[in-house]
Amino acid sequence: MKNRNILYGYCYKDGRITVHERDSEIVKWICQDYLNGKSLSAIANELNARQVEYMDGVIGWNKARIMRMLEDVRYVGDERYPSIIDQETYEALRRLKDSKNKKKEVNRQA
Repeated sequence: MKNRNILYGYCYKDGRITVHERDSEIVKWICQDYLNGKSLSAIANELNARQVEYMDGVIGWNKARIMRMLEDVRYVGDERYPSIIDQETYEALRRLKDSKNKKKEVNRQA
């Protein structure tokens, strides 16, 4: 398998998925900045300005990519992925995201 087939913040080592030290720090930084009130676009813009690679040779952060990362429960850890963030942080991210959702009450069938 290639590294791009696994979540950002992880890498393969000896055939197993392990935490990538540098990229996992970026994941934690993203979570903390979002919890501190920074917008998805502002986080993406900063990562692009700092030339942080999403994959080898690819710099292309956007708010959708950041949101997918913040929503992915696998960062808490499961049978394949070791933990990068704790459950409490993940729950705080979910609560904050839900509180910002202005379209909850929209009737999508109308």
